[in-house]
Amino acid sequence: MNKSVSCVEQVRSKGFAVISNVFSVEQVKLLRQEIDYRNLIHNQSIRVSSDLNMMHNCHEESINFLEAYQHPCIVRCLSELLGDSYIIYAFQSSSLPPNGTNFARRIHCDSPRLIKDYITNIGVILTLDNYSEQTGAIEFMPFSFDTAIPPSEEDFEMSSQKVFCDKGSIIIFNARTFHREGLNSTDTFRHSLTCNFCRCYMRQRFDFVRMAQASGSILQMTEQQRKLIGYNVRMPTSLDEFFLPPEKRLYLSGQE
Repeated sequence: MNKSVSCVEQVRSKGFAVISNVFSVEQVKLLRQEIDYRNLIHNQSIRVSSDLNMMHNCHEESINFLEAYQHPCIVRCLSELLGDSYIIYAFQSSSLPPNGTNFARRIHCDSPRLIKDYITNIGVILTLDNYSEQTGAIEFMPFSFDTAIPPSEEDFEMSSQKVFCDKGSIIIFNARTFHREGLNSTDTFRHSLTCNFCRCYMRQRFDFVRMAQASGSILQMTEQQRKLIGYNVRMPTSLDEFFLPPEKRLYLSGQE
């Protein structure tokens, strides 16, 4: 069975799936080096405890992070689960420090809205280190995406499953699925990228287009990359913009 097809079926049924060895050793090495460098810069400043070891808006840090999420395997899965017009809701790294963890250790889901039998958000984790018992494997509670009340720690520990996989794999999950990060017992960082995608008509965590225009990073982006950050679903700011010809409107037609 095609890996993408199998992945989509597992996400729909139990809430999460893993596809191994999607990225090459060299690709993983380069992305990991970029995170190490940027974490060194960011963590020199004062950060609140819930923000430590996480780098927000990764596409603003490096276009390479955004390019990684254009991998055909990821695109196929997201298009099947959210439709072709999906956009980024939030994009960050998740690093577990040596002999530690981060804010994602709490039992949580990444989307507060619950619409039964309808997926609004999909999370995609790109593993840049092996996920093992020692490095801190992420844990998911299967079939919990239709649960309105968060599970107790006891129920979660009884039902959750740890995800073990090699670096360069992707973990795709319904953002309503309850999960938590692991505990890293090694003496090195365990890095990953994690991107939350949503339907095109939904609000994003940040105004990514305005940020990219202000920083100039939008000039580096391809048409498809601009679409990912929400360039094709901008709101008009005047009647003149609202009544532009369809091909020039900020919110392009035909998106669902």
